[in-house]
Amino acid sequence: MLVVILLLLFLGNLRAAIVVAVTLPLAALFTFILMSLFGMSANLMSLGGLASPSYAGGRCRGGGGERGFPSRHDQSSKNIPHLHVIYRAVKEVVMPVASGVVIIIVVFLPLLTLQGLEGKLFIPVALTIIFALAGSLILSLTRFRCWRPIC
Repeated sequence: MLVVILLLLFLGNLRAAIVVAVTLPLAALFTFILMSLFGMSANLMSLGGLASPSYAGGRCRGGGGERGFPSRHDQSSKNIPHLHVIYRAVKEVVMPVASGVVIIIVVFLPLLTLQGLEGKLFIPVALTIIFALAGSLILSLTRFRCWRPIC
């Protein structure tokens, strides 16, 4: 509930705040499913990796969410069908958001080459961060993009 209130305060849009708040647990679920598929345990290091991308994942979801809900009072969208307005908003943010998340994922890829004790410590963290960011990106660009405005 606190997340929705803070998002509402910062985004200024209830629908965008709800979408971000619903996407948070779904991105965590996506991460846990991938961790299970890769045979990773939910230990302290991997769970620490899940908490780390919260800013970038939130930016991924929030940045897309703001533009995904154009105002009905916007003059440029008066006579345009709702799906076209959504398409234009998504098209406007998809490359910057996806590029930012991919850059962060690429930063963690060298950690996957570590061996020995360092590899055992940092590979689960890197994989968890990569899974969480990929899940956030996929959810932000697909799942909640077409919610119709309530008002």
